[in-house]
Amino acid sequence: MAMNQIKKIEQFLQVISDEKRMRILKMLEKGPMCICQMTAVLGIKQPTVSKHIKKIKKVGLIFEKRSGNFRLCSLNFGHPLINLWWVVSSHIGEGEIKQDRAKMEEIMKKILIKTDSQSAID
Repeated sequence: MAMNQIKKIEQFLQVISDEKRMRILKMLEKGPMCICQMTAVLGIKQPTVSKHIKKIKKVGLIFEKRSGNFRLCSLNFGHPLINLWWVVSSHIGEGEIKQDRAKMEEIMKKILIKTDSQSAID
């Protein structure tokens, strides 16, 4: 195995070994999210979430797309080490992840309500 490949695997493992980044990746398994939504779920400041996103993006595990003022992130299901993520994430305890999912659903409902009420005004 080439040294470059070993370094890539090492960087990948460092990225997925952080609790906050694991939680971000678990959220993105459900579909694309903007950083503001992740910030609300995680309960940490936007610059901190952005730093985590930058590290995840650096190893190619997520895609980021700008949409106006929003940065929409999605999991890269075609990443060469994605199967390693699936193995690791299958061993993550469900306690905090369940709480994150509940918060995500709450946030998404609020967004839908705001969007529906805005379209009713237009």
